[in-house]
Amino acid sequence: MEGRNKKTLDLDSLMLHFGEMSVDEIKEAGRKLFSKIFLKDGAKGYFYTHDDESIVIYSDRFDHAFFNENGKKEIDVARVKRMRWVKCFVSGSVPSSECWEKTVSGIVKRYYLSFNKPYIVCLNRKTSGWTFKTAFPTTQKYLATNVTKDATLIKRFK
Repeated sequence: MEGRNKKTLDLDSLMLHFGEMSVDEIKEAGRKLFSKIFLKDGAKGYFYTHDDESIVIYSDRFDHAFFNENGKKEIDVARVKRMRWVKCFVSGSVPSSECWEKTVSGIVKRYYLSFNKPYIVCLNRKTSGWTFKTAFPTTQKYLATNVTKDATLIKRFK
């Protein structure tokens, strides 16, 4: 099944490259790639966590996950470049990555992250499985102070 491959990967080889494209062209290319990579029927798609729980991803997640939150709601090229990392992290294929969980405002959240290449994928628990929330490059400090603090380590991936 898609997303269940446990093979380790070289994340740098999965980076998307946009050359001399404008921000608007990257936004359009990112939307198309998001649909191709994640969506199966145009509105949603499914893939799996390292422990074989289903993840549903909805089409509206592109605007949340791949835009920055600086008040202007602009495409975040660094996030788009790493789009193909999402499934690798949640499948447990990224060496030295980790899976953490904690409850925030009554919602169980799962975080797949790496301190070596500071990056995080965020999921929210639903009745059965998970929903994809967002993914972004970050800092080690953010991961230590905002994510893993008061969280439970679920698994470290070798």
